[in-house]
Amino acid sequence: MLCKRWLEEGKFIHVDATFGFPNEKLFTKKNTVKVLDTSNRIKALHDALSTDILLIDDRYFWSMSAIKIVVPDQMGPSVWVWIEAVECPVMVSDKTQCGERRPTDGLLA
Repeated sequence: MLCKRWLEEGKFIHVDATFGFPNEKLFTKKNTVKVLDTSNRIKALHDALSTDILLIDDRYFWSMSAIKIVVPDQMGPSVWVWIEAVECPVMVSDKTQCGERRPTDGLLA
C-alpha cells in the first residue's frame, strides 16, 4: 500500500480533512454557532483511517489540518480526506533533525 511505502522511505503522513455539515447542524435558528466538536471527529477519522483503510498506526500521522464547511441539506454530513507524505520537520535553531531512525524501523515485516 502507498502509505506503507512512504513509511518505509522514512516519510510520515499528513491528513487534511474537510468536514461538511448542513446549515442546521452548525447554526441555531438565531444564527448562533452550535456545539459541534471537530476535534472528536478528527480522532474518529484518524482511528478509522488507521484501522480500516490505511492499515497503519495513527502515530505516523505527523501533521493534520481540518475545517468545517456548510453543505447543502440534501448532502448531509460529509467528510473529504486528502493524504500525503511529508518529511519530518527540522528545528532550524539548533539543527536538530528527526533522527537517524526511519519511522518503521523494526515495525514492518
